[in-house]
Amino acid sequence: MKQDVQFPEQPSALWDQFRAGDPQALSVLFLEHYEALFNYGLKLTSEEALVEDGIQEVFGELWQSRGRLSAQVSSVRFYLLTSLRHRLVRHLQVLTRKTNPYVLAQHYEQDYSPSTEEQLLQETTAQQQSRLLRGSIDALPRRQREAMFLRYFEEMSYPEIAELMHCNVQSVRNLIHQALTRLRHDPALQRLISTLAVLLSAACAAWSGVLG
Repeated sequence: MKQDVQFPEQPSALWDQFRAGDPQALSVLFLEHYEALFNYGLKLTSEEALVEDGIQEVFGELWQSRGRLSAQVSSVRFYLLTSLRHRLVRHLQVLTRKTNPYVLAQHYEQDYSPSTEEQLLQETTAQQQSRLLRGSIDALPRRQREAMFLRYFEEMSYPEIAELMHCNVQSVRNLIHQALTRLRHDPALQRLISTLAVLLSAACAAWSGVLG
């Protein structure tokens, strides 16, 4: 009976096995990075099918060129995010030329209007707060949304984000600052903070009664 291949925990070892042509290493890389790539792609365009196709193409191209890839890749995740970004941006640019000058702006500055009223009626939980925060981030302009995702969800440094987004570090800092300013004034988040304040006040009052 054939045993399952056990991959080393070190990312560099997995990358080496992939470069050597092991299809199971490709599967592991795909499973490890798919969710992050998909979430990042949705910060660039709202079309899920386009993002999914882009991810498939990235891994397909990666597999075809595996023999030419460098063994010294500091971050496979960063490499994959960069590849997906280039592919999606190229696709949107082609789409713009084939349609009209407003299409790219619609993709790049897509604003979402998630309903927060229904969420606020539900029990305030950590999961709900996370959904609400993500919804507010998704409503940011595209480049602010992209910078926030890379900084706080992928935990990239400012220089890494600047390299990926093709801008300087100060521009990234400005985007993050602008995004945080918008979030501070987001009505949905303000209501969430108010709700948490009420719950905290009630909890403190209850504890005071017990201790008293």
